[in-house]
Amino acid sequence: MGDIDPTTVSSRYSPRESTLVDAVAEAKRIADQQMRSNPLTNAQINSGLTLWKGNYGGSLVWIGEISPEDKNQFDQYGKNKKQRGFVLQRDDPSQSFAMTMYDFGPTAGVPLKQRLSIFDVNGRRTYTDGVNGGRSFPDQPIVMYQRESIDPTGATFFSDRVMYSGEGNMVGTSLDFSGAWGNTVGTDTISNFVRVSGGGVTVNSPTQNVTASGGNTSITLDISAIYNANTTDYINVEWHIWRSAGSGAYTPRIYKCRNYSPFQS
Repeated sequence: MGDIDPTTVSSRYSPRESTLVDAVAEAKRIADQQMRSNPLTNAQINSGLTLWKGNYGGSLVWIGEISPEDKNQFDQYGKNKKQRGFVLQRDDPSQSFAMTMYDFGPTAGVPLKQRLSIFDVNGRRTYTDGVNGGRSFPDQPIVMYQRESIDPTGATFFSDRVMYSGEGNMVGTSLDFSGAWGNTVGTDTISNFVRVSGGGVTVNSPTQNVTASGGNTSITLDISAIYNANTTDYINVEWHIWRSAGSGAYTPRIYKCRNYSPFQS
């Protein structure tokens, strides 16, 4: 093999200084590589909102600026800024929402509180965060069982009795309870209250005293002290009801007992 004459070698194989053409070519190579590794090939960015277009005409993912506007943030012109959140839409013929995260009702002077919601294919809610934590929907029913026999006619009890109790998962900061009773003597006084306990914390509702031939109670109790203590996942609920005056029989019954977090403050 003969010697190579360097004067006959193409200049493109020889070392040289980089030019503007080389820089543009390298930038194109890097951009092409990023596009090949980026799944958002159908993404559109429009004034702070990124849309990933689906195959069925909808927008599979919305990320960025979403209405309603944040009442506590302002742009350079003094207008309220849109909040930053996301929406996941089904990429099928229904084009229904599957998941959202934003504040449904921003209020001036109140910090933005974005909540997560999940929907089924028909657009029905299957899950929503509470405004102050916990779960707003679905609520958690608490099944309660009778612990003592009903007062017989003629008997007299002047101290509270735990007539019903039950335990359940704690999912939020509020408890709704409603019950009623019938009594045979209209001059009897029936007293009752609800007690909720968990993790070493106890919350009682005010005691109600009703003198009538029958009565009912409807209580919404703030149990955030138990929920925020974050020491248990369960709560125990007791309905204390007793005849505090009189001697007639009475028959208590429970309509509902549920735990949840408020949807709005």
